[in-house]
Amino acid sequence: MQRTPRTKEERTIKYRPQGPNMALVDGLNAIFKVIFTLGTFSYKGQNTTIQYGITNILRTYIENRWPRGIIFVLDGKGSKKKRQEIYPEYKKNREGKNKDIDWDAIFEQIRELKNMLPYYGIGVADIEGYEADDVIAYLANYFNSMGKTVEVVSSDKDLYQLINSYNTVYSISNKSVVTLDNFLETTGVTMDRYLDYRCMVGDKSDNIVGIAGIGEKTAASLLEYSTLDEALHTPQRGRLAALNQDGAEDIILRNRKLMDLSNVAIDKSLIDSIILPERADKSKVKEMFADLGFFSFLDKYDEFITPFASLHTRGEYSESRS
Repeated sequence: MQRTPRTKEERTIKYRPQGPNMALVDGLNAIFKVIFTLGTFSYKGQNTTIQYGITNILRTYIENRWPRGIIFVLDGKGSKKKRQEIYPEYKKNREGKNKDIDWDAIFEQIRELKNMLPYYGIGVADIEGYEADDVIAYLANYFNSMGKTVEVVSSDKDLYQLINSYNTVYSISNKSVVTLDNFLETTGVTMDRYLDYRCMVGDKSDNIVGIAGIGEKTAASLLEYSTLDEALHTPQRGRLAALNQDGAEDIILRNRKLMDLSNVAIDKSLIDSIILPERADKSKVKEMFADLGFFSFLDKYDEFITPFASLHTRGEYSESRS
């Protein structure tokens, strides 16, 4: 009996490299990269910059890393409230920033993007009351408990906390991967002391203030020889004397509450709201590209859609639940 030759797409999927079971994409991190690095794309008066840019980013990521599934994670409605109750200045630096940007148009594009992604075979998590970091941490722990590997896709260094023998963090900006093997080389501290390090230096992007007089190098050198808790209760000299100032311990305690991702709890009913598609809908995606004017994607459509067609997001998630 004569065999039907496999198509190029089928051969690519069959012989792809082994990637993580699940990639958890920090959605806003990727979206802001698009906003601040791409020009404007539009078609028939519709701004399509975010849809175009994220589609490109995700396809390139899949081709480089070949995950079996992807969940695109966004901040949910009211997500900052819990942390602002602890620290009212949390992310206040972002209010009014980049006033020349049409944020209403951006939010509309994000809504459209959320509708598009399931047709690519990509899941969407947008859980009210939780920031993306919290949902990513919860899901990473969930998949790890089933023996599955996770790659977090973000340039947010807070997510380095999640690195372990199952988890890596991949930056779409420079295509670098942080693992347990290169963690010390990358951060300057060991994994078990990384949260202490972040609590000392703070996080400018989130408007979290660290200990005055303690920078990255000083914090790293301290933690090479001592734990932070030990150092806070030991008289210090030189640059480390900043640890003895009034309020230093309170800052550390507060920052741990803001930054620690190790014990995130999310109600199961909310987790069940995550959209988990079975496979890419190639005909629907082709139709969407025509409607959005993504003609460069359509020129070699079969080749373009191949990475998305390799995803099996619902299958990876469902196998974890069984």
